[in-house]
Amino acid sequence: MAKFDITAAFQAAVGAAGNVSKSDTSRETIEYIMERYGLKDTLEFVIGSYAVTRHKPHPEGILKALDRMGVSKEDFLYCGDTVLDAEAAQRAGVDFAAVLNGTTP
Repeated sequence: MAKFDITAAFQAAVGAAGNVSKSDTSRETIEYIMERYGLKDTLEFVIGSYAVTRHKPHPEGILKALDRMGVSKEDFLYCGDTVLDAEAAQRAGVDFAAVLNGTTP
């Protein structure tokens, strides 16, 4: 079975892709993961806990991503693997797609 690259699909569709990471992920950890798995050049940006004052399920990270990407809520799809991600998307007023590989309910 062929591997599907969701980040490349989003970039092709809308020209940008970003990441809003969980509250306990440090900038160094994100940079290490991105470098190790060859993702450094695939995302336009990452918004980690260091970039927000209120963590998920508060929508601050998503709202910052919207602003950074310069897109409307109607043109934004937030993908996540936890109920906190789903709640953050709902609070931000954006569409949500569940990714079924998360480690929390």
